[in-house]
Amino acid sequence: MVSEMSPAARIVPDMSSGATESLFFRNVGIPAHNLPGIFIPERDDRSHGNDERVGVEAFHDAEES
Repeated sequence: MVSEMSPAARIVPDMSSGATESLFFRNVGIPAHNLPGIFIPERDDRSHGNDERVGVEAFHDAEES
């Protein structure tokens, strides 16, 4: 799916320090992984800044993925 939406995208493993609902699944023995579907160009990554945001197009693309 990624190669269809953005053929030039690089897939880079990342570990987030944030919490997800996956904790509750893992606690009862269900393997769970959190895979964000939002693609942000490296030059526009404003994670945790005063102007943190997700672009409109990226938001809609994430809904499709």
